Amino acid sequence: MSELLDSELEMLLYMYPELQIEQQGDILLGKLQFSIELSKAIRVTLENNKDIELDTFPNNFFWFQINKTVYPHFQKCLEYNLKNDWMSTEDIFKIRNNVEAVFTEMEDDSGETDPDTPLLTILLDHIRNLDSVFEDIYSCKSLAQYETFQKLAKQNKQNIFNSMKYTCSICLEIFRGQNMITLPCNEHNLCKLCFESYYTTMIDQGEMNSMRCPECPFKNTKIGPLTAYDTVVATLFTPALPFEFFEEKLNPSMCKKYQETFQEQAFLKLEQQINCSCIRCPRCEKWCLRKDMDDKMVHCEDCSMNFCFFCQHSWHGRFNPCKDTLNKIPVEYLEEYIDDQTTLNRRLQFEKRFGKNTLKKAADSLIADKLLDEAIENDPFSLGRCPKCRAAIERSEGCNKMKCPMCGITFCFLCGEDLDPSAPYRHFSEIGSDCYQKLFLGMPGAS
Repeated sequence: MSELLDSELEMLLYMYPELQIEQQGDILLGKLQFSIELSKAIRVTLENNKDIELDTFPNNFFWFQINKTVYPHFQKCLEYNLKNDWMSTEDIFKIRNNVEAVFTEMEDDSGETDPDTPLLTILLDHIRNLDSVFEDIYSCKSLAQYETFQKLAKQNKQNIFNSMKYTCSICLEIFRGQNMITLPCNEHNLCKLCFESYYTTMIDQGEMNSMRCPECPFKNTKIGPLTAYDTVVATLFTPALPFEFFEEKLNPSMCKKYQETFQEQAFLKLEQQINCSCIRCPRCEKWCLRKDMDDKMVHCEDCSMNFCFFCQHSWHGRFNPCKDTLNKIPVEYLEEYIDDQTTLNRRLQFEKRFGKNTLKKAADSLIADKLLDEAIENDPFSLGRCPKCRAAIERSEGCNKMKCPMCGITFCFLCGEDLDPSAPYRHFSEIGSDCYQKLFLGMPGAS
């Protein structure tokens, strides 16, 4: 029997070079890691999840122990175990029952097996060929098992990709898949050298429109004046190549720079597209998005500060009036700061005292206010300011009864007087009013 076993082990080592064997007296210990390949793919399912097709199952471990003195008696000489990440206990139990049934059929009436039976070879062949165990559809027992099958499918796909050859879309050289990166479009590939060089350059130069597949046509999503606010935000803040796609492909600092640059440009585009839609946090200077345009409170995702959009103080409640503008800087200082004749040292003194970002924001606001005042002076019947919050008001049509879209007060566009919301037209109909019979004054065709 020893000669038969030695011959069988020699054949198995030829078939499976990775087979590890250790002898301890009459006991033979063995270990083998192998892949299971089915003749036909099975469909793995779990309710409410997408089906997975698999025909290869890698990383299976098979241990066995043989008592040489009673070989090849299956029941007496052999102990074995099979383990992997994807089989359930029920599956392994089913395999063991099938194996036992196979060897039971091979025994004679006295329970003995033919002395020339290659016991270990038959056992391995049966375990590696699971077509008889698994049906066309395999139902997972749990979400964890389904996710394990997902990883197997991804690994199998990657193994196939690594073994094939592809052309880099940039340098046009041919490489094996293990040296390539497939872009999210799943149609084009870049070699790792071109991938890193191209996208690192685009990030460093701030070319966010080029952070996409260089082969696919550029899709410039048009945003019209009637596009819903949520749609505008989703369009501007969704990159063509997701941030997580670059993880483990570029160094962490470059991934961080990509995300920060993209979001900075997205906020600037949003600010141009929709007035009062975003603002920088007064504490950490990070951009904050107004998720609800009817809500004055803004929440900073970086430092968790809640503040008022209009006065930029810590949130004071919806029914409490706004305080003075945060970090109010005397106008004479701002005018000196923006004056072309002011020296660099003097500007640096202002920046050290008030903060460069705060000073620049206040200076920009002053310049915008002056430009608006000039525009109002040139066209007083079309442009004005809210008497309460000083927001810019444009009258393109309609009468002189106005309602501020920012603070909500009702006022007279001509004199700025607050109007009673319950009777706003009384101001224009009372004989003693300064705006008596001037409801439509300034409108084309009105006398």
